[in-house]
Amino acid sequence: MRSGTCPKCQSNEVYHNAAQGGLGAGVKAGDGSPLLSIHTDKGGIFGSNFEMLYFENYVCQSCGYAEHYIHDLEKLEKLPASVNWKKVSA
Repeated sequence: MRSGTCPKCQSNEVYHNAAQGGLGAGVKAGDGSPLLSIHTDKGGIFGSNFEMLYFENYVCQSCGYAEHYIHDLEKLEKLPASVNWKKVSA
């Protein structure tokens, strides 16, 4: 989708809403909490080890397919130590 072509329907009607320091991402859970956060202690958002990750969002106007990419890839280094994300076993 980043190339401007939808991988599902091959349309060029792809739109992008890049996160800029969190502004414009607009992806929140029903309770208003960020959809993707990493907690490396049990304090959650009130703990000292909390990261909020911002999305780059892409959506195809033709078929509705959407993709989301993390804006700050270096923050993903904390995933193995997180208490709220678990690695999927192959």
